Amino acid sequence: MTWTKVPHLLLRGGTVVTSNGRRRADLLVRDGRIVALGEGLEGAGARVEDVTGLHLAPGFVDIHVHLRDPGALDSEDLATGLESAERGGFHHVYCMANTDPVNDTALLTGDLVARARKLSPLSLHPVAAVTRGLVGTELTEFSALKAAGAGALSNDGMPVEDPRTLARALERARDAGLALFTHAEDRALAAGGAVDARAARRLQARGIPVEAEDVGTARDIEVALETGVPLHVCHVSTAGSLELVRGARRRGGAITAEATPHHLSLTFDDIPPGDTDFKMNPPLRGRGDREALLAGVRDGSITAIATDHAPHSPARKRAPMDQAPFGAIGLETSFSVSYTALVHPGLVSLERLIELYVDGPAAIAGLESPSLEPGSLAQITLLDLAPDWIVEARRLASRSRNCPFKGRTLRGRVCGLVSGLLLRRFGEGRWTEHDAHSGARAS
Repeated sequence: MTWTKVPHLLLRGGTVVTSNGRRRADLLVRDGRIVALGEGLEGAGARVEDVTGLHLAPGFVDIHVHLRDPGALDSEDLATGLESAERGGFHHVYCMANTDPVNDTALLTGDLVARARKLSPLSLHPVAAVTRGLVGTELTEFSALKAAGAGALSNDGMPVEDPRTLARALERARDAGLALFTHAEDRALAAGGAVDARAARRLQARGIPVEAEDVGTARDIEVALETGVPLHVCHVSTAGSLELVRGARRRGGAITAEATPHHLSLTFDDIPPGDTDFKMNPPLRGRGDREALLAGVRDGSITAIATDHAPHSPARKRAPMDQAPFGAIGLETSFSVSYTALVHPGLVSLERLIELYVDGPAAIAGLESPSLEPGSLAQITLLDLAPDWIVEARRLASRSRNCPFKGRTLRGRVCGLVSGLLLRRFGEGRWTEHDAHSGARAS
């Protein structure tokens, strides 16, 4: 990781874009905070970076990441996972608890936070387990987990299927000041499946019916409505589940939902037979489900895009479709996939996409949203929207290679970060080509 300490920085000539709009503006950063935003700024003694043609966005937030640390370091570790997040433009990373051992103690939560601070300026927020060992019975110590640095709670991958346990968890999460994220699934309906049931014959694999997600979503939402506590539904992938979220909101429920870049851009028709890089949970769905998710992004039913970055070593993914583990990597390709699928064809505005990457996920997690307003901590993601690039899995930062977008041409890319006193530029894109004045001092 290559970061440069820059106590005084002027980003000149870019376009500032937030959920509220975009405009041509310079950004002046001093001592790790944004001190001015506007055209024609001067900063005596500042390092000047010419960012003409680039877009400057608030730092991205990913509320759903698997880093495999501890327990599966051949697939990912904190160093490679945070490097992937940096290249993806993320400043806040929420990592799930299904590690080995499970992150169900304050000791493990605190260890993750401490080690991450030594590796990267990004903020790591462990999402601690709701129940001991993810078994679904005994609740963990929510307040102690929060004190150790937990950013939220989830049994992701292993839903809390007992309604009484889920109700107690929601109430205690509220009291501890932590959001609860649910992996909504009926495991009896999903058991043994690998792909969407409608594609099972073509892919010669066991199927998972859409009802597995829809039934789980209905159950979890009803418990949340009964308790009156907010609930966040992870990786919604079916039209039915999304309609359940909408219905709960109409009834006054504080229910939020995320979608992944792969569910917003791919369907089961895109899966090559035998390619386990396309095996994820929930599985890729049909065209109608994808259209429903796109509508949910447009009408606000989906309030965040989250990667569900789930690395697995090539050795694990070489198994047959029915035996291979679920999951695909996605941190480094996330923005490009979403921009290509949503903004480039005109389905949503760039401002709406920034909302899905910044304000939406931050609000779900109870995090102060990164901002470009003067006085804010400098958390800036720099974007080059012009270039097309081909995804080469071997060149991605993750330790794993299970990328369903390998070989695809994407539009737009993250080209740099500013995090507090630190600046990082990535080696591809127009920033390095046009920046003849980089490193100059403002007079």
